[in-house]
Amino acid sequence: MKRVAGILDLSGWYRGDFSGAFKTGAKMRLEDVHFDHPRVFHTLLTSPWVEIEGEVDFDRKDLKVPQISVTLPELRVKAQGKIYDIGRPSAGMEAEAATGPFDLRDAKRLIPYRIITPEVSDALFRADGKERSRSSRSNFRERWRRSITATHWPTLMSSALR
Repeated sequence: MKRVAGILDLSGWYRGDFSGAFKTGAKMRLEDVHFDHPRVFHTLLTSPWVEIEGEVDFDRKDLKVPQISVTLPELRVKAQGKIYDIGRPSAGMEAEAATGPFDLRDAKRLIPYRIITPEVSDALFRADGKERSRSSRSNFRERWRRSITATHWPTLMSSALR
């Protein structure tokens, strides 16, 4: 990540010790945001404001995110997930996210193209934001689902976070 800049208003809480299990949550509002992360986004992201709210629960075995939301003027995303059996061969990740309707022409710059498989990211990048047939939307959703559940997803995520 090259740069994150903006004015931050933060409210949060933490329960637990610093060497084991914990629960935490936060509400953040950033104004005049500049986010430059070329390993994930193809361009510098700017926004007049961004709100992030979430909770995390770690019990030394699983890291659970019961809810997280990211809201920008043009888009709101709600998600939840967990990383389970940390440190064991059976370790894995489950995640789901949802958004309301949005204009792809306005929100295209917010899509993390570089951590989505090319089959899906190329289609998103070329999309014009116009309504598609039900069959076309269904096919796209299936390609997206396969993209984010691909076996290389954790590798892509870890390299993107560096």
